[in-house]
Amino acid sequence: MATESKYIRIDHEKCIGCGVCTTTCPTQALSLNPENKAVVDPDKCTGCHSCTGVCPSGAIEKKE
Repeated sequence: MATESKYIRIDHEKCIGCGVCTTTCPTQALSLNPENKAVVDPDKCTGCHSCTGVCPSGAIEKKE
């Protein structure tokens, strides 16, 4: 698992570990690591950006 994929970047300094992104992702590319921070499986992320719109702390950003 990683903090970024081809489409998104996750800032662990901002991530509050709420898990909203994990339930929103249609491809189940996001999960929480043992430190309760969001991580992405780059092979599953399709770039739909549903996670970027629901993250309450703004930890998930679109990559340009």
